[in-house]
Amino acid sequence: MSARMGDNSRASVIIVNWNGEPFLERCLMALMAQTVKPYEIILLDNAIKLDGD
Repeated sequence: MSARMGDNSRASVIIVNWNGEPFLERCLMALMAQTVKPYEIILLDNAIKLDGD
């Protein structure tokens, strides 16, 4: 496998989130700014505490 990725390369990204709501937008924006765009983004949210809960 080549270490160099072609123009049509895609990556699957898995994000595990634990009360990280303040960081999600920045994280997703950084992913979309990468040279290799994600083919899919899988976000696992584990017991995030919402305001007022």
